[in-house]
Amino acid sequence: EKQKQPSSAPAPSQEKRSKEDRKRRKALRNTVPLITIHGYKGSVLAKKVDGQVSVLWLTASQAAGFSTPDLKLPITWTGGVQDRDDTHPMHTMKAVTIIPYLYEADFYGVWLAKAKASGRPSYEFSYDWRRSNLENVTRFLAYVQWISAKHNGRKAQVLAHSMGAIIAMAAMNLKPTLFHSVLFAGAPFRGGPGLVEDLHWGTVDGRNKDIAGVDVSLTFASIYQIAQDVDHGHTWDPEYTGLIDTDGNVLPMDWYSVDDWKKNGLGIFGREAEPSPVVVEHIRNCLEDGKKLRNLLKHRKDVDYPPMVVMATNTLPTKIRMIRNGPKSVNGWDIETAPTVPGDGRIPFEHMCPAPGYQYDMYTASLPHLYVINDPRIPDLLDDLLEKVAKEGTSFNPAHPKL
Repeated sequence: EKQKQPSSAPAPSQEKRSKEDRKRRKALRNTVPLITIHGYKGSVLAKKVDGQVSVLWLTASQAAGFSTPDLKLPITWTGGVQDRDDTHPMHTMKAVTIIPYLYEADFYGVWLAKAKASGRPSYEFSYDWRRSNLENVTRFLAYVQWISAKHNGRKAQVLAHSMGAIIAMAAMNLKPTLFHSVLFAGAPFRGGPGLVEDLHWGTVDGRNKDIAGVDVSLTFASIYQIAQDVDHGHTWDPEYTGLIDTDGNVLPMDWYSVDDWKKNGLGIFGREAEPSPVVVEHIRNCLEDGKKLRNLLKHRKDVDYPPMVVMATNTLPTKIRMIRNGPKSVNGWDIETAPTVPGDGRIPFEHMCPAPGYQYDMYTASLPHLYVINDPRIPDLLDDLLEKVAKEGTSFNPAHPKL
């Protein structure tokens, strides 16, 4: 099975379509609900304090570094599930402005406004991006079922960005009959060392290096589950692990083994010689959930999959390996001088391809990871998927009565 060759050509614009064509596509949009699912760090998180809602992620003050609320999750687990705090997702992040026109970051505001303006039934699924994605898959499935029932059994079209794409793919493998079609944008299907950065070196959010620093990210199950994947295989480099020595030799690494994290001094194991048993057990649980999640991403021969489109950027230099004891090592690992390949600055292009066996159309983009969902071709590509199903299949969920 082969996917079509990647295309960077623009989809035909609405202006160039005939009046009848535009009318037909509008009618299709009105009958199929669209669900947008965001990626890592893509929802506003909040909790109630003295009866008032307190936003913990992400205000302009927090992004500027003036305030740093505690985002840590409990690292204890009960019955195979990470214990909860009193923080909940409110809605998908729109934008954060620290200094107008000088430091602004649009998250999903541009796309969500465009989806709303289209007039079609459009929804956004927000989730706690810190928690295990096995939990998020279950919640997403329940949400899609609810939307389908709300629309008299219509299947849902899904636009999934970044980590949301992993959640959507896993959900589709569990209940494929719920899905009309899916567009994956910037999907870390095979991970990338840029995601390990959150756990080993730490990243800066706006101008705040502490709000989701290494000691905070340590408590998030989700980041362990998207960091890397070698199980799907890499035809371009069958020995790939993401780790090399200074001579370029590949170093062995099982990304879902806590023993290998410890052996290679990654994450907290690069900062502390002997992390507490509670921390080690927490990481073990995160990785075990991650392995289960990765198995849900594999192609199933018994599934009749809906049409899929993958959009991935291949124009930006993107880290693909980490060097042990390289010239700019931090806690034993160097990502600054490591080799780069084309990608979106966060995920290598090759790593945004689904596991072998899937059929999909691939479109290349030029926007960085955070903004690829704003590619101007996406509305037309979603319409193309609507037309494809209208010509070739049904948009009804057999679990619900037809209209």
